[in-house]
Amino acid sequence: MVNVMELLEENRPFAESLIWDLQRRYYAEMGSAAWRLGEVPHYVTSNLRQANAYAEMIVALYKDHVRLVGMDAVARISILELGGGSGRMAFYMLQRLQVLCAWEGIALDAFRYVLTDFTQSNLDFWRIHPRFQKYFETGVLDIGLLDVTQPGPIALQISGELLGATASAAPLVVVANYLLDSIPQDLLFVHEDAIYPVAVSASLQGDAAAISPAEVLSALKLDYSIDTAAEKCYESAEINAVLEAYRGQVADAYVLFPAIAMRCLAQLRTFSQAGVLLLTADKGGHELGSVCFAHPPMLSTHGSFSINVNYHALHTYCGLGGGWHAFPAHPYYSINTGCMFFAADAPAYSFTQRAAEKYLDDIGPDTYFTLYKCVRTHLKTVEMRDILAALRLSFYDSHQLTIYSPRIAELLGNMRPGEIADLITVMHRCWENYFPLQEDLDLATTLGSICYAVDAYPWALFYFSQSTDIYGAYSGTFYNMAVCFHMLGDGAKAVAMLQKVVLYAPENEGAQALLAEYADVAV
Repeated sequence: MVNVMELLEENRPFAESLIWDLQRRYYAEMGSAAWRLGEVPHYVTSNLRQANAYAEMIVALYKDHVRLVGMDAVARISILELGGGSGRMAFYMLQRLQVLCAWEGIALDAFRYVLTDFTQSNLDFWRIHPRFQKYFETGVLDIGLLDVTQPGPIALQISGELLGATASAAPLVVVANYLLDSIPQDLLFVHEDAIYPVAVSASLQGDAAAISPAEVLSALKLDYSIDTAAEKCYESAEINAVLEAYRGQVADAYVLFPAIAMRCLAQLRTFSQAGVLLLTADKGGHELGSVCFAHPPMLSTHGSFSINVNYHALHTYCGLGGGWHAFPAHPYYSINTGCMFFAADAPAYSFTQRAAEKYLDDIGPDTYFTLYKCVRTHLKTVEMRDILAALRLSFYDSHQLTIYSPRIAELLGNMRPGEIADLITVMHRCWENYFPLQEDLDLATTLGSICYAVDAYPWALFYFSQSTDIYGAYSGTFYNMAVCFHMLGDGAKAVAMLQKVVLYAPENEGAQALLAEYADVAV
């Protein structure tokens, strides 16, 4: 029997299409597993280099705030991350903020990081994550529910405060990291001096109720139609003013229009008397020619889906109130990162503007990610010094260490003692930045094995112990620890571990043989 195409919706406004409901269902059902299983690509926007660029701009904003109002009038700056997902980017930003604040002599609690998402399951995951506990305990981190399509004051679940109930005297930082391409956008068609809405019809071969949201999204057939009955118009005068930027400027082109993102930003601007600094990274252009297309958009599916972000519309919206924006001056290859400051006195924030220009352009995240991809492509030929240099430039990124670890294992035999000590130091700094999501690869065991191979048994024991903390008790890990204790001459601890091994894995011949060596020896 051949399945026929079933029409799921017909001529719906693009921003109201069922694709967005499927998107929400996917994230609500998957929770942190969307990132743990690797279905949603996120390293390109969630890495320490990206986090450092954001953190540098936030520290510059604080210094501007101090300069403009005086130290006695300085208020705490809230950093509001929208759609925090796995929480990994928040951890990276807190790690980099801690380093930068120490360098600048700024107390870390000058900032409060508020991590949000629309689904409580993600908040529950963050609340118990071991890497977040020190930040919760010091009041630097809080969590709350926020739906960017219906924003309002946020009930913070740690402190009990209501963020946004009153306008803060400090600027608000808003982080939209790999988010704006995943929330509803309008689709318009510009024809000379007319701007028309575009509708979408969706059909599927098979039964949509019998398969997962991810499977539906990957199999949908979308057809588009231009509604010429009436031109597009919004209730907001500001959003209509942005819309006018396209009238007569492009001919016969489709334009994605982020009206919902603009409405969200309008609401968040009420949270602060001093303005909003938007930090964002996504795929999408910021120049007029890069946001106009001859054909309707294609959905890029990866469990969920994403489409391009119209950063040109967003920075036009920012400029209406006297704000400024910063984007790379050169083309991006993987990810576009931008900074927009919504405030009437935005030009006064000169430290922030200079930091944005510095950390988004010459040494921007996309430039660094391009280099990372180059090193990864040639990984079979790089030397240890190349790997260590790449890890230092990454600000000790544990994901990169994971990628490089097979090559590191190949190079261990040719290392000198000084290089071994350097490798161990770099690995441990990467470990301090590790945010486990219960991925299949056990990084702790990988690092423990590397340390064992270079006779660094105390370090090997440290990582094997970390593995049991994260992944639970495993006889193979106990055996590795027993051998380390044996090599260190600690027979009592070796025997204790070996006894655990043979209890749970009596077939382990290595453990049986090593235990036999201790049979007649008092330990």
